[in-house]
Amino acid sequence: TTYSSHFTKPQAGKQMHVIIVNNKRTEQLAQDDFRSSLKCIRCAACFNTCPVYRRSGGHSYH
Repeated sequence: TTYSSHFTKPQAGKQMHVIIVNNKRTEQLAQDDFRSSLKCIRCAACFNTCPVYRRSGGHSYH
């Protein structure tokens, strides 16, 4: 997920189009098993406890 805040308003005489991509997040929110995954902000704090990350040395994540 990415949050961008560098857009304020369209330039004078121009239009700005905003595209919002849901990627089925609404469906994930409805399922208990996947709801917590929507809280991930990709900070990588969980990597040290991830068995896949520990086994691969992290190369598959870079």
